[in-house]
Amino acid sequence: MRTSAESDEQTLRHLVRQARPSGALPPDFAAAVWRRIEQSQATTDSRWQHWLTEAAAFLCEPRHALATLGAVLFLGALTGLIQGWQQSEDLARQRYLTAVRPLLP
Repeated sequence: MRTSAESDEQTLRHLVRQARPSGALPPDFAAAVWRRIEQSQATTDSRWQHWLTEAAAFLCEPRHALATLGAVLFLGALTGLIQGWQQSEDLARQRYLTAVRPLLP
């Protein structure tokens, strides 16, 4: 059994040696790979920078800043109104149940 396992291992080693590439890499292969990695990272960083720059430029104009502030205030007031409405309905429901069944825990 060991003989067949050893011969299989020898055959496998021989096949692995044959499968290795024999050609050399281009002279600046590693530098080209790192350059491509740096370029992909630079484009990702520049997207965020571009977006933040555009947003800052948009908000630096007084009319856009006031419009954004007005929209945020309006949304905040609307959210407060909706939450207050829901809380008043819950309070009215609890008071009704207390009036109908005062001994209910």
